[in-house]
Amino acid sequence: MTPKWKTLAEAAQGRLTPMLRQFIDAKAQSGDSLLFFRMGDFYELFFEDAIDAAEAIGLTLTSRDGDSKDKNGRIPMAGVPVRSVDTYVAKLLKIGRTVTICDQVENPKDAKGVVKRAVVRTLTPGTLTEPELLDETSNNYLGAIWIDRGCGGLALADVSTGEFLAAQLNGDTRQSVDDELVRMAPAEVLLPETMDPEQIKELNNRFPAIQFTLRPDDTFDLEFAGRELQDAFELATLKGLELDDAPEAVRCAGATFAYIQETQRETAPYLRPPRRYSPGQYVVLDGNTQRNLELVESMRDKSRQGTLLNVLDKTRTSMGGRMLRRWLLHPLVEVEAIGQRHDAVAELVDDTETRLRLREGLRGVADLERLLSRLTSQAGNARDVAALGQSVQRIPEVKSSLQPCNSELLTAIRDDSDPLDDVATLVAEGIADDPPATVNDGGLMKDGYDAELDRLRELVRGGRDWIATLQKGESERTGIPNLKVRYNKVFGYYIEVSNAHVSKVPDDYERKQTLVNAERYVTPTLKSREEEIVNAQENLNALEYDLFVALRKQVAQEAARIQAVAEAIATVDTLLSFAEVAATNDYVRPKIDTSDTLDIRDGRHPVVEELVPRGTFVPNDSTLDSDVAQIHIVTGPNMAGKSTYLRQVALITLMGQIGSFVPAAKAHIGVVDRIF
Repeated sequence: MTPKWKTLAEAAQGRLTPMLRQFIDAKAQSGDSLLFFRMGDFYELFFEDAIDAAEAIGLTLTSRDGDSKDKNGRIPMAGVPVRSVDTYVAKLLKIGRTVTICDQVENPKDAKGVVKRAVVRTLTPGTLTEPELLDETSNNYLGAIWIDRGCGGLALADVSTGEFLAAQLNGDTRQSVDDELVRMAPAEVLLPETMDPEQIKELNNRFPAIQFTLRPDDTFDLEFAGRELQDAFELATLKGLELDDAPEAVRCAGATFAYIQETQRETAPYLRPPRRYSPGQYVVLDGNTQRNLELVESMRDKSRQGTLLNVLDKTRTSMGGRMLRRWLLHPLVEVEAIGQRHDAVAELVDDTETRLRLREGLRGVADLERLLSRLTSQAGNARDVAALGQSVQRIPEVKSSLQPCNSELLTAIRDDSDPLDDVATLVAEGIADDPPATVNDGGLMKDGYDAELDRLRELVRGGRDWIATLQKGESERTGIPNLKVRYNKVFGYYIEVSNAHVSKVPDDYERKQTLVNAERYVTPTLKSREEEIVNAQENLNALEYDLFVALRKQVAQEAARIQAVAEAIATVDTLLSFAEVAATNDYVRPKIDTSDTLDIRDGRHPVVEELVPRGTFVPNDSTLDSDVAQIHIVTGPNMAGKSTYLRQVALITLMGQIGSFVPAAKAHIGVVDRIF
């Protein structure tokens, strides 16, 4: 069925108002997405979009004239304030709708006729960068799946942090896909439109929290996908990404990248080149295992309370919180890598002073990954740039705090991390100490940053001083003690005189406005000076905006360096969190090797012991090996603690393999490749 907006556009044959013709052009680019059309301080929706949004989230439905000649042709209309648009977008995304933003791309003061507008971005669950719409301690992944004759591919990109992953799946591909969807919890997943409808239905039933988006098969085409990746990351081949022998992974990564470019258009944030990963690098945790062990969300209310994540998370930064979550869901199987983490945690447990210095050094470090995403997508304001600059200023302190460390992980971070001195200096010298949230009204840049900027500021400040001098002089000249020279956006500068002193007003005052208790006037001198001040202020704001955009672009060009530092900080923060929990909760370093031994002495359930009075949990032993004790039968009456004991063994094993110390007197864990 042809949409009403399209029918009207065809029927009107050019008789629509110029503004609505703009809307029609923009709507043609947005498809089924709801088009938010910027009109001053509001985003307006028209036609079916207005009706749908009004029904879905309770907007007030109104109407307006749509035909410049036929005043009987009323068009449905609804709007939301620009300042609170995120709230409405969140509601629409939650019910499965997407939103396309059509913004004003010129200053209305400079417009000749209708203000120019352009579609700048489509917001979908998997492409969000707005902090207000995201959980700061969880990744917000956009995924893509391709399954073909026993082979499969998976790609995951977090537009808000720049992370980009791709996996080639073999064996039981569908089960692997299911397990990874549970583990990674993407907000949105792209599927080829020719996928079996029954498969799509099954995915929707199993993963109701994920929005599945159908995409043309062409975007999954191997040649197209490979070319997309090579062009985007300036590569001659895919060998450098280790994807040359992973066709399904390439299909998914290319489709993901193309979707991001299509929805974000000119504001697509910086993405790291896709990193190949294999679920086989980690302990297999199927969906049921992840849910029943309550690793990151409780079975009761889906919150963090009562989860292993809640016990282990003492991170100081959002980046560390996200990394801890990823490590928790991806236990390692390589003994050497596990040992490196344990070495670092052991150092921090033993050296309380270093641990405290690091915790203090990380205080106030902002979310560099998500700030960078906003800056590279041209959405970041001066506060974002300032927060990034202030955060990178803490890097030397963190590096200095790591000076006593000898473990491989921590020394590598200390010795190899880029101090980003140039970025810190650029921001410190350019951005004002307390910049506003807006970018068009001035107050963004420091005095001394630009000579022309300083000249205009002096002109504006001088004009304001002149106004103050004028007020004093006019009060003395007229004998009106409460005479005021004021300003508003409607009337500009004016002289206000209370009714009690109107009789003293001189002849050269020109009446501008009558109020209940006062009269407002202008003079030729005031009009002339106002024009100078206003022009200077407009020129000042325009120059300041241009200088800010240029500085923001300079910072964004260092994206790869900043992301590397962000990852280093997240790693330190996660290891520090493990150490803090170990020191506080009396955890021990487990012995990890490739044997088939599992020997836990005085083990404790890490979550349950947090929920009961300290010291009341009764520790217990667990011993398994393939020669003598391969199987144990656990029996007892209902509520005797059988499931607590079983989960305790699983959680201690998992904790050991993510690099954490464990709640026990002693533990020897032969690496496992799967937990049931």
